[in-house]
Amino acid sequence: MLIKRKPFTAHFFVLLMSFLVFSCQNTENSPPVPGVITHFTDVTSNTMVMHWTRASDADTFTPYLEYMVVASNSNNLDTLDNALANGAVITYDDPETKEIEETQWNRDIDSLFLSFVGFADGQTYYFTVIVRDAAWRQSVYPMASQKTIDITPPVIGGAIEIEDETEDSLGIEWPAATDNGTDQDELEYKVVSSNQDIINTVAEAENNGSVVQDWATIDEIQFPVMVSSPNTETEYFNVLVRDSNTDVANTSVYVAVSRKPIPGGLGRITVSEITENSCTLTWEPATDFKTTQANLSYQVTLYGLDEPVLSWEANRLTVDVTGLDNDSTYYFTVVVRDEDGYEDSYEVAQVTTLQGSEE
Repeated sequence: MLIKRKPFTAHFFVLLMSFLVFSCQNTENSPPVPGVITHFTDVTSNTMVMHWTRASDADTFTPYLEYMVVASNSNNLDTLDNALANGAVITYDDPETKEIEETQWNRDIDSLFLSFVGFADGQTYYFTVIVRDAAWRQSVYPMASQKTIDITPPVIGGAIEIEDETEDSLGIEWPAATDNGTDQDELEYKVVSSNQDIINTVAEAENNGSVVQDWATIDEIQFPVMVSSPNTETEYFNVLVRDSNTDVANTSVYVAVSRKPIPGGLGRITVSEITENSCTLTWEPATDFKTTQANLSYQVTLYGLDEPVLSWEANRLTVDVTGLDNDSTYYFTVVVRDEDGYEDSYEVAQVTTLQGSEE
C-alpha cells in the first residue's frame, strides 16, 4: 500500500507568518527612507529652487510625510545630528506668490523656493532635507551644494606702478585684486594702452584700449609687463580684472597711469577767501612715478589771460590772486609738470567775485 505524504502547507504557513511577523517587527520603529536632492533651478545671486525625490515610510503614507530644509555655508550637514545642530532652517516660501509661511515642516512637497537672509552672491551653500513620519521619526537626505550667481566685480588691489623706464619702453606692475567668489590665483587680468586719456572705465578700456597683455592669471603673467613706449610720446595704461563667473564675468578697472604726473585730490582746486577783487586757490600735491612731490612744479593760469597768474614753481600748493574786478566770473586751472617735462592739468575752478559796496 502506498503511503501518501502530507503536504507541508501548515509548516509553510507558519514560516510565512513568522517572516511577516519578523518583517513587521523590523520596520515598526524605522524612520523614513530618504530620497535624494536632484537639482537646483532658477539660481540667482540670493535665491534658488531646490528639488528632491519624496521619501517613503513603512507606517506613514507618503503624502503625510513632512519635510524641512536646512542650509549652511559649511560642509557640515552630512548626518542627522549635524544637520540639526548646524543647519539654518529655511521656512516655506511659495515660488508663485512669494508668500512666506512661518511653518518649518511642510507636508507632501518635493521642491522649495530658497530665499534666505544670509545668502550672498558668489558663495557656495550646502543644503539637506530632513524628513519625518507621523511618529516624528526623522531621517536626513544626502547633502547637496549650490553656488549663487556672482554679481560683484573684483576689488582692485591698489595703484598701478611704472618702473624700468627706458627711452623706448617701460614696465607695468600692479597689486593683485580680490573677489568675493573667485580665488586670487583664478582672477584674470588684461593690460591696455591708449595715446589718449580715454581708458578710465571698464567700457572705455574695453572699447578704446589697445591690448598689451591679454587675459591671464597673475601666475601666468611675467612681471613687470614690458611695454614699447617711446618717452617722447604720452601714453596711458590701465589694467582690467575679471572673476571666473562662467556666464557673464564681472570686471573692474584699475586707475589709469602714464608718464605724466597725476593731479592730487582728484584734480580739484579749492577756492576760498573770495572778496570783491581777490581769492585764494589751493590744491593737493600731485604724484609721479619718477619725480618726487617736492620736485614737481606748478603753474596757475587764468582763462583769457596770456601771462600765468603763477609761473612755474616747485612744490607750490596755494596762490593768492589779486587785481580782479568785482562781481565778475573767472576760470582758473593749475598745471603740474615733472622733471621730464610731462604735464597734466587740474580741473577748472570757477570763481565769482563779490559785488562792490554801494557809495
